[in-house]
Formats: sequence, C-alpha cells, structure tokens
Amino acid sequence: METTEIINIFSTFGFPTAMVIVMGYAMWKMYKSNEKSNRETVAESIKIRDQYISYIQMSNVEITGTLKESTVAAKENAAALKDNAAALNRFAVVLERLEKKIDNE
Repeated sequence: METTEIINIFSTFGFPTAMVIVMGYAMWKMYKSNEKSNRETVAESIKIRDQYISYIQMSNVEITGTLKESTVAAKENAAALKDNAAALNRFAVVLERLEKKIDNE
C-alpha cells in the first residue's frame, strides 16, 4: 500500500475507521512476512532433518557391519582360546608323565 493510498483512506473514512484499516493492513503484511519466513524455516528444518536421518542410517549400517566383524572375530578368538587350552592340557599331561619318569629313576 502506497503513502497516497493511506492518505486517501484517512481522508475518505474517519480517523478511527482509517486506523483500523491501516492497522489491519499492517497486521496482514506482518502475517504474510512471518508466514513466508516460517515456510522457509520449515523447509530448511526438513532438509536438515533428512540429512541427519541419512547420516544416522549410514552410521547404523557401519555400526552393524562392525558388530558383525567383531562377532566373527570373537568367535575366532574363542576357538583359538579353546585350542590353546587343549594344547596346554596335553602339555600338562606330557609334563606329568615326564615328572613320573624322573621320580621313578
């Protein structure tokens, strides 16, 4: 609304009516400005949210892969420890036999 239009409103209507019209127009302009700003903010928020979601999904895939690898490594480690325990048990048996032979001689 231009200045001449505002002046015409005041000259056409009485002061209270003109103030209501001008204030209504000002409020409408503020509403439109805020609405535009809010729409831009919402669009940007959705964009950032989508980026975070894709990052979290990618991280989840990486973590899941790491967990699978760790599980496989833990199983292999457990098998190796079992083999080591069996070898130590066999070695203990051999040492017992040697000890008996030494004691008998």
